[in-house]
Amino acid sequence: MPDFKKLLSKPVDSIHRPPEPPPGTYYGTVVGHKYKEAPWKNKVTGEPEPQVEFTIRITHWDADVDDEVANAANAKGKLVYSAFSIDDGQEWPLKMFLDALGIVTPGQTLDATIPQTTNASVMFTLAQRIDKKDPTREFRDVRSLRAAA
Repeated sequence: MPDFKKLLSKPVDSIHRPPEPPPGTYYGTVVGHKYKEAPWKNKVTGEPEPQVEFTIRITHWDADVDDEVANAANAKGKLVYSAFSIDDGQEWPLKMFLDALGIVTPGQTLDATIPQTTNASVMFTLAQRIDKKDPTREFRDVRSLRAAA
């Protein structure tokens, strides 16, 4: 059983944000998806954009990633997320992604094809983004999600 007294006696000031994986090209496996509203509103309708968000587990990285920094950040196994719009008229990038994964889409609906992405091998770029409100904080955003070659 965990020693909760010891765990809870840790000074909060000693807790730090874990390091982010370095920017570069990564490979992973889709481990799930969820439907959600985007944190922004559609400029035309004023309504939040409906999205499907894929959860991806990093499996390895390409030569453009600093191996030492990636290992120090425990990048292998880390979960990252990428969302596609499912708003009416905005689904084209999602359809292209599904097609690239080899999912049969003709005659199918999104609710039939999206779950088939689970266990798909993908590649993507992790891009660095600096927090506008706090320039000392940085984030990694998934860009260019595509089927692994």
